[in-house]
Parts: sequence; structure tokens; C-alpha cells
Amino acid sequence: MGPMYSYTYSAITGDGYRTLQEGDPVEFDIVQGPKGPQAAEVKKAPDSEFGSNRRRGRELPPFFLGGKKIGWLRGQRG
Repeated sequence: MGPMYSYTYSAITGDGYRTLQEGDPVEFDIVQGPKGPQAAEVKKAPDSEFGSNRRRGRELPPFFLGGKKIGWLRGQRG
């Protein structure tokens, strides 16, 4: 298993209603947030379409912090 990265739902890219389900394959960039590295430009992607320059991972169950929905991604090694 790889490292975990947090993100806010505003970091999900795409048109319309942006949502991810637990276990969805995703690709994302890593940026330095106020409390350390976090995921940015998160998008759902089929396993076969991962870009070569982006991080890969899976969506984990979200949680709420101060009324804000926070998501977690687990990065994949390699």
C-alpha cells in the first residue's frame, strides 16, 4: 500500500455533479497544502487510462470535519 492523501471535494475535476465512490480508480496530482502534501486535480479514471505523469490511487471512505466533506485517496506504489 502507498501513502494516503487528503483532498476536498472542490479538488475533483469534471463537469456536473462531482463524486467518487469507495474503491474508484483515480488519478491526481500532489500539491503542498497548509498541513502537508494533498491531492489536487482529482479525477475518476478507468485503470487502463491512467496517464503516465499523474499519481494513481483508489478512493477511500470520506469523513466530515467542521461541516466540510473531506476525501482520502490511497496512492499506489510504482
